[in-house]
Amino acid sequence: MTSGVHLAREKRQESQVGNFIEGEELDTEASPRCGSCCGKCPILGHTYSFKEEQELKIIRENLEYDDSNQCWITSYPWIVDPRNLPDNYNVALATLEKTERTLQKDKLWANTYKEQMNDMVHRKVARLLTSLEIQQWKGPIFYISHLAVLNPKSNSTPVRIVFNSSQVYKGVSLNSCLAKGPDCYMNNLIGILLRWREEAVALVGDIRKMFNSVYLKELEEHCHRFLWRGLELDLPPDVYLMERVNMGDTPAPAISTEAIYKTADRFKEDSSEAAELSKKSSYVDDLIDSHPTVGCALKVAEEAENMLAKGGFSVKCWQLTGEESPRMTARGVNTEESGKPLNMLKGTESNFRVLGLGWDPRSDSILYEVVLNFCKKKHGVRTGPNLNADDLPKALPEILTKRIVLEQVMKIYDPLGLVCPFTLRAKVYVREVWSRKLDWDTPLPADITAKWIRFFTMLFQLEQSRYSRCLRPKDAVGRPWLIILSDGSDLAYGYAAYIRWSLLNGEYWCRLIMAKCRIAPLNKLSTPQMELNAAVLSKRGRKVNELEMRFDFERVLQLVDCETVLSMINKNQHSLQGVRRS
Repeated sequence: MTSGVHLAREKRQESQVGNFIEGEELDTEASPRCGSCCGKCPILGHTYSFKEEQELKIIRENLEYDDSNQCWITSYPWIVDPRNLPDNYNVALATLEKTERTLQKDKLWANTYKEQMNDMVHRKVARLLTSLEIQQWKGPIFYISHLAVLNPKSNSTPVRIVFNSSQVYKGVSLNSCLAKGPDCYMNNLIGILLRWREEAVALVGDIRKMFNSVYLKELEEHCHRFLWRGLELDLPPDVYLMERVNMGDTPAPAISTEAIYKTADRFKEDSSEAAELSKKSSYVDDLIDSHPTVGCALKVAEEAENMLAKGGFSVKCWQLTGEESPRMTARGVNTEESGKPLNMLKGTESNFRVLGLGWDPRSDSILYEVVLNFCKKKHGVRTGPNLNADDLPKALPEILTKRIVLEQVMKIYDPLGLVCPFTLRAKVYVREVWSRKLDWDTPLPADITAKWIRFFTMLFQLEQSRYSRCLRPKDAVGRPWLIILSDGSDLAYGYAAYIRWSLLNGEYWCRLIMAKCRIAPLNKLSTPQMELNAAVLSKRGRKVNELEMRFDFERVLQLVDCETVLSMINKNQHSLQGVRRS
């Protein structure tokens, strides 16, 4: 049992490290060149692997548009005949009883859970099966269990319902029988953030219950049965089924995203701008873009609302630059009866989050909120509050370990690299911990501990930093320049991309677009090699900026300060094989 717990912790730790690395590698990783040996990499000239393309083709073909109800209906991409699914009623019943025991511990949890179930029925996401329907159905049947998951970030919703389509019974789960489609069937996250920064007015929308907006066919409904009795433990459980796509299903992201894309294609004649917003500036259930004026932004928002409604999707709210509260629709501001603004977008009470990036719409600035918490977890939730700057350094634990420091560093999210000096320092310290070859829970040496204490104390300086979101000044003239600088040292290498505008008064205006940094590999490289790596990294960054941004750059300057790199660039391709290997 103990070894199993340790193994689970190790897997969670590896997952955290992987997520952090993926965030740091966004749009700077090298494209795979391994061909077709593993079947997971894209074929040359294609976006997805052959398997992913075939799965996506099935998902597209399964989507059908219902003109009378203006919605999409889908069957699932089965890779196993659903008629072979086992009867897992008893497992679903046992899980229901376990969930009921959990909810009985807290009255607020129980009431919240019941309200969410009633809301699903009210929205026609789920419905109760009658005895006659149960008797008459002769097709496949499968039950999915539902669990109460703690939701500590919300005061109003302490628990939420999660349907577990991955629960295994006799070696089979619902998700194991379904194709999932491409891993990354959505727009480029960095590209969306760059376009969001282009113009004076930012526009952010949130699609309401996106996955639940696509209807299921009858067979899929009966393979999504579940048990519920309203916490009336003396009654036998009723049988319900899901009528819409379930968020926990493997193909759900690809199905719902494709439904939005198909809606945009089907009604693009109504508004090309709304279609472009839905297809190119959407990321899961977020709609993110920027426009020159408020009027232009509201026009596109209203057209997008109308277009998405024809596909069965509804927009929960919109947030614009300069407005304190989100708009319920493009025409009006949504407030509570008390007159206080209702924060309906992702984020905290004072700020919003755009793809995980902090944003203050009132000052139209990008900001960072530090999350530092060393308390132990119970049921996956920290038992104490987050620390603030006044708590340090007294509140720091007396003993730091590799596990503890890594957990805190993995929380830093900086997709645009605006705080590279901080993340680089963290990377250097993490590698120093790794180089000592310490176990996960072995106390760190005094010299390394002192460095981490200084780092955690300095981390709160990030909250004082604010970055202007907009990359175009009001009095800009002509076309902008893209200026990219790269550099390398024995310790690290990286690049920074800037935009430069000419102003009406003859002066120039410059802002940081994005930056990326990497530490040197464990196998020590020479300084010229590090400089060349920086140049390669900057070339990848330049490609992203030119492809994703809508600015027509008048000139692109890629600057390096190493003559060795310049001479290598001017050499022919065959003489760089050794450098390429590094």
